[in-house]
Amino acid sequence: MKKLFAYNRLASAVILLGVSSLSFAGEFSWTAEPGVGYDSNIYRAPSGGDYIDYGKSCSPVGGSCQVRDDGAAHPLISPKVQSGTFVDANLDGLYQMSLQPKMRLMAEYKFRGRFYTDSGFSNANQYHHNVAVGALHTLNTAGKLSDSIYAGLKFGKKKRLYLDRDSGDEQVFANEDVSGRYTYDMTGVDVQFKKRTGKIKYKLGAEFQKRDYVNEVVISEYDHDYFRVGGNVKYPFSKKTKLTLGYDYTSYDYKDRPSRNVLGKLLTSSPKRKYVYNRMGATLRHRFNRSWLTYLDYERLQRDDSYQSYDNYTKNTVKLRAHYRWDKNKLKVSVAYWKRDYPNAFAFDNFVKGISKEYDGLNTNVQWIKAYDERVTLSTGLKVNSENSTDLRYGYDRYRLSFAVSWDSK
Repeated sequence: MKKLFAYNRLASAVILLGVSSLSFAGEFSWTAEPGVGYDSNIYRAPSGGDYIDYGKSCSPVGGSCQVRDDGAAHPLISPKVQSGTFVDANLDGLYQMSLQPKMRLMAEYKFRGRFYTDSGFSNANQYHHNVAVGALHTLNTAGKLSDSIYAGLKFGKKKRLYLDRDSGDEQVFANEDVSGRYTYDMTGVDVQFKKRTGKIKYKLGAEFQKRDYVNEVVISEYDHDYFRVGGNVKYPFSKKTKLTLGYDYTSYDYKDRPSRNVLGKLLTSSPKRKYVYNRMGATLRHRFNRSWLTYLDYERLQRDDSYQSYDNYTKNTVKLRAHYRWDKNKLKVSVAYWKRDYPNAFAFDNFVKGISKEYDGLNTNVQWIKAYDERVTLSTGLKVNSENSTDLRYGYDRYRLSFAVSWDSK
């Protein structure tokens, strides 16, 4: 980490010295992509009908609040699946300026937003901004490829509300609105290194972020430090077949959230929560001909809660992707199946009920892209998500149909 910050300070100094001696002439490019769509389940409400929420207690007994089979009173929940139309707003901007023959200043801005047209669903609106400013140093160049190292600063803001999935209402705790709990500001640093040795391509990277969430006072904050380091190796077996192997280590170190003990209980005496992720992946890419391109992906993700292992899980994902191109058209199809098991956790965090927490799902994505010219592209997409869980609060079905137009300044 000391080396990461040292390099970032060096890169910042180089940028300042370069800017002081050069004109601000540079290249600016942008891409704007507005879109519209339909969302079949805006709040990801459970799609299996009424269920007993063993994660909540209730009183007095009567109506939907009854003593259940674990001997305690729990409510019967009737989820409300709500659907509606939305507008997407996506914008990318990139400014580049030469500082030295092999060094460039790069300033990048990204905006992603989704806004629902019905005011009744406005609490589901979300967006995020990201700004990155850094220096890219080219080490060696061979044809169209080059070895390089990049170091820069990152800033961002994400706006998303904490909502009840069953009803779509803002979440309340101790009679206080805590719906702003998921909104945060971010500052960080990013370092990336790319190199090619013969046919093999290497990519290494490290990133550190401080994420500052809204303080809702009556409930623990999500403030945490985010750190990631990892990379991948690409090896071509032939002109048509390539293999990519990757590994990432990631940690989320929370400042205010307590860990769960071995029974899933939140105790103020427990240490603060920290999650560590080890992600390993492989992708086999094969091009049959100019029109057909396929990918087979496998990923294994392991999470360690760094305390009593209650929140540990292992997730395995298998994905098949196919791209078909003709004239100025491209069709992209992907199907992914995933399964996530918690060896120590309980559904509803209810150890008395004793149901193991497990998830699995199927994600399907179909996209048709039509290029009218070098700057304008139309796309239509369908995303279908089906998630199952022994914790009935989180299983749901959802599809999103969208249409977008992309304008490119190039």
